[in-house]
Amino acid sequence: MNNNLNSDMLVDYLDNNLSQVQRLIVEDLLRDDVATQAELKGLMIAKEAIQFYGIKKQVNSIHKEMMDSNTNKFVTKESPLLGKVIKFGLRIAASIVFLLLSFGVYQFATVSADKLFSENYKSYSLSVTRGVSDQIDLEKLFQEKKYASLINKFMLLKDAAQLENFLAGQAFMETQNYSQAIICFNSVLMLNNNNKTSILQDDAMYYLALCYLKNKQNKLAYPIFETIHNSSTHLYNDKVTKAFMRQLKMLGWKS
Repeated sequence: MNNNLNSDMLVDYLDNNLSQVQRLIVEDLLRDDVATQAELKGLMIAKEAIQFYGIKKQVNSIHKEMMDSNTNKFVTKESPLLGKVIKFGLRIAASIVFLLLSFGVYQFATVSADKLFSENYKSYSLSVTRGVSDQIDLEKLFQEKKYASLINKFMLLKDAAQLENFLAGQAFMETQNYSQAIICFNSVLMLNNNNKTSILQDDAMYYLALCYLKNKQNKLAYPIFETIHNSSTHLYNDKVTKAFMRQLKMLGWKS
């Protein structure tokens, strides 16, 4: 920034506290000096932060502390001390806004499909169920983590129901075959839709979305995650947080 113009003068410029001559000097410099333009923008953001995001309370706190330490001095609204407090508060606010913006840039730079997947994927834990012999066999293989054997047995089935498709989908995920897992989870949803049922519906939706995410198919994953996020009764609603959805949007910006 130009040495002939300090931050206090820019603050006064924003607050319309400059004389006409001083204002013309600042405006003339703003037309030519990029650093001054950048600092003014930072102060403008900081001022908005004070007004709309509660940072003004921090300024008031600083003001009170300074008043307490100067009990023998009477400070009016026009006092230079109060002006310094407010200007100091603006600088604090500008620093906070800068940190928030930096954090946002960092999140954008580091977000990835693999990172989101690894942070939100957890191997499925199968509860005790009852069914026909084929289902029981598949459940046993799943509990024993014999995923290859489960897949081989599943491929021999003529008519796989929701549970069988779901277990096969989990086995495909465990063996990192996400494309086949997508087919299985979609089969669960299709069978439920055709039969007007909801067997493993929430589980299939969540793991299907994770598979799409891992498979770099964010446009297919996003609407499913959004449905889960917006449904307070969904089994996985607590996993699809606002922060997760924000990162998912960032991921979409990258593609």
